[in-house]
Order: sequence, then C-alpha cells, then structure tokens
Amino acid sequence: MYATVLSGLLNACKQKLNYGSVITMNIGIFLGYEGKVALSGEGIMRYAVRLAEGLLGVDANLKISVSTNQENAAEVREIFSQVAASFEDSIQINDFQDIKLIEERDIDVWVVPYVGMELALKLRKPIIVCLHDLVYIHFREGYYNIYPDFCRRIDYLARAITEKAEMVVFSSEYVRDNEGLSYLKLPADKVRLIRPAPILREADLAKVTPESEFKVKYQLANRYIVYPSVIRLHKNHARLIDAFLQFRRSAEGQGSEIELAITDNYQTSPNCQEIASVLKRYPSEISALVRFLGRLPSNDIPALYRYASGTIIPTLFEGSCPFPIFESLAMDTPVAFGRIPVVTEVIESTAHLITFDPYSTASIKEAIAALQLGSGHISQQKAAFSGFLKRSWQEVAKEYLQAIYSRS
Repeated sequence: MYATVLSGLLNACKQKLNYGSVITMNIGIFLGYEGKVALSGEGIMRYAVRLAEGLLGVDANLKISVSTNQENAAEVREIFSQVAASFEDSIQINDFQDIKLIEERDIDVWVVPYVGMELALKLRKPIIVCLHDLVYIHFREGYYNIYPDFCRRIDYLARAITEKAEMVVFSSEYVRDNEGLSYLKLPADKVRLIRPAPILREADLAKVTPESEFKVKYQLANRYIVYPSVIRLHKNHARLIDAFLQFRRSAEGQGSEIELAITDNYQTSPNCQEIASVLKRYPSEISALVRFLGRLPSNDIPALYRYASGTIIPTLFEGSCPFPIFESLAMDTPVAFGRIPVVTEVIESTAHLITFDPYSTASIKEAIAALQLGSGHISQQKAAFSGFLKRSWQEVAKEYLQAIYSRS
C-alpha cells in the first residue's frame, strides 16, 4: 500500500528535484513519544531540528508539520522556536492526545527520527525512519542486564517500524551494515546512507559566553579538558576518569593543573557504582579534579569548547562520527578520540590526530598527556575532517528529498 502511495507522490513531484517547483510538499516530523520524556539536549531532537531547518532552507515551497504528544508539546515548541521564528509560515507544531485523531490529511510523508516511537506504527501515510543505532546489540551483556525490558521492546519496535517504513536512513556505513543489513536483514534497496552535518549552527558559534562569566558559573578556575557526553554504559566514562587520575598522579601530570570536565552527574547514572569505585581509589584532592558539571543548556555549549584546552571522546560506540569532534574543531579546540569504526570510515589518515584505543586505560592516558600539552595541531585536525566540517544541513536535506523522490 505504502509503495503505491509514495509512487503516486513521486509521479506528482518529480520536477521538485530541481528545488524550483511551485508544488507544495508537506513533510511530517513525528515525535510521538508515549508520556513525558526529557528532550532538551538529546541528539535525536537536535537532529530533527537541524533536518527541519535544512529542508526549509532548501525549498521555500516545502511545509513542515511537527507532531508530538501533548505531554511534550511545550518543550518541543521551545526546542523548535528558532526554526519557527525563521520560517514562521512554513512550519507548524501540532500536538495530539490520541494518535487515532492525528491529522494526516495534508501529510505527504512522515520522517520518524527514532525507532523507539511505537505510535509511529499507527501512522497511515508513508514513513521514512532514521535508525541511528541499536547500541544494545553491540554491548548485549551490559544493556540486557540493566535494561532487559527496554532492550526487548526496542528490538521489537526496530523490526516492526523498519518493516513498515518505505525507507530506512542510516548515518554511517558501520551501522547500516551491522544493524540494517546484518541484524535486521533489511533489503538493500530499502536502506539509504545519509550522513549528518555538524549540529551546532554558525549562529550558535558566534554567541559565546564571556570566559570569566562562563568559568564563574561552572566554577572552572583552572585549565580543563572536556568530555561533552551524558553518562551511558557505552560512553566509557569510568575508564576515562581512571586514565585522567592516573595522569594527574604521574610526574608529568602533577604540574599540569588540568581538570576533567564531564557534562553530566554520575550519581543517578547506570554507571554510578563503577564511577564511584574508580574515584574512591584516589585521594580526595586528586579525585576532586574530575568536575561533574551536569547537563549544560545549549547556549553554554560553544563556550564549553572554546575555553577548554582540549576535548576528549573515549566513547566505545556511536551511530555516526561523534558530533563533539566537529563542534570542538569549529571552536578551534583540539580533540582526542578513540579509534572506532564510525570515525575511521570518514577520515583517510590519522597521522596528525590524537587517537587512542578506547579499551586501553594506558592509551587514553597517553592521549590526555598529548592533548593537555596542545599537541593537537588544530589546522591539521580540521584538514583531516574538512569534508564533514563543510557539510551543511541543506545538503543533508537534499539527500533526503532525493531519496524520497527516487522511491518507486
């Protein structure tokens, strides 16, 4: 049924590939979570906002309809407020109380940015789902031990929604091949690789909080390196903290006055005991050098990077090349990162980069030493990622539209 509907859409709209048509197309972005969830700062929401902005920037005749459940409506409207202000006649935010009453009459196709939205199974118009990753299949023991019901539910939904979808979009070759083709066994003609662009906007980068104001706010009196990530099982915080504290106790590290800033609080995280165990192994004056800042509002993120001596990214897994790499480089702050497939697939050489084995505490420690000394030559790092740094969300949007119109 959906193939027939989308085929009709294709025949009616083929001329829009030139992005000059007067035909109006209405793309729905479905954010139908069940119940109230925390959305601010989440990667999926940032992705949805930038995609909407890119689509509207590509074609003035496009219309975007964002639909969410009533419990999250206020937060969704706030998150999309800047886009709505820039394209007020082309985007609307709708909320629903009952999915059965959702208005789909004017929707041509839905974009579903997360496979965990069970309500998407009840949508009647064609859907395109973005499958960022299924992290639990890569760290089965850890995730199934702590979140068994969640893992089983997401696994069911991933299969059901990708089966229903007209198209499944992946952000990296690694996830496309592992999650899409191997694990879910999706047909090759149903998958698309559309790499994202850097999340931070140029306008965001231009609005940097003054250094003194920022450091007073977060009590960062000394130099610091930063790991800008929420604490999750695969994010590797405990090993990073151990490596950092080992470095600070070393002869080289004792004179560095460097601190480690982490943008979350570990006490309520699933890694709480593991992180607490690492911290307890060191004297309090040493462990206090790890600063848990909590989750920062988006307007403080550019300053976080700008005033850091370096950004370190020890994550064991991501669905695409980690956004903090590009956000940091955009603020002229060098980065050190683990050698994981989603990174190595987009760069030709790591010769001038600070990289490490994310499973090795010793390797991370060496990277910290190099990073805090300023060994990351920013111009060479930018050159290595130049293709991705130049990529825009309008390019992403064009690839989405081409994928939509190419379906038969």
